[in-house]
Amino acid sequence: MRVRGSCPNCRTDRLLPGLDTAGNSICRDCASITRDFFCDRCGFEGLLLGGRLCERCTLADTLARLLDDGTGQVALPLQPLVTTLLKMDRPKSWLFPGRQPGQPMNPVSLQVHLRKIGVPPQRGRTSAIRQLVLQAPAPVIAKALGYHDKTATRLVTEAGGTWSRYAPGDHTR
Repeated sequence: MRVRGSCPNCRTDRLLPGLDTAGNSICRDCASITRDFFCDRCGFEGLLLGGRLCERCTLADTLARLLDDGTGQVALPLQPLVTTLLKMDRPKSWLFPGRQPGQPMNPVSLQVHLRKIGVPPQRGRTSAIRQLVLQAPAPVIAKALGYHDKTATRLVTEAGGTWSRYAPGDHTR
């Protein structure tokens, strides 16, 4: 459903979901396909997902929901990332290069991509970890993220946290 190009019958550049008798891809009008493939929001002709929205409109909604800063807007530091993704022809190829959706991107590859669009990944990662250790005991965060206890404890101190006395382990007894 992603074949696009010039229909050999009518010479229009659009989605080519049908086949002619020779096996060439043709547009829906030339193939007498009655179903339309136009996005209800932006009018783009292509693969439609839930709510009859194209992939780009669906991605825009998903990013807005996931990256909402609590005001109904995408967090300011992440706006360049969202803008870049929405301008791409195939944003999934950037998010999941060589992999299927749902599988994580290699962290080093992600870091390279973020740097290219001006997002400093190290600074954001450190800020996020410092925020986490202020909200929960350092040993809990360390175990959840695979950090050493001493590293997490140092981050608590640097962030001005108060989780100085926490006994890790099973407290159900």
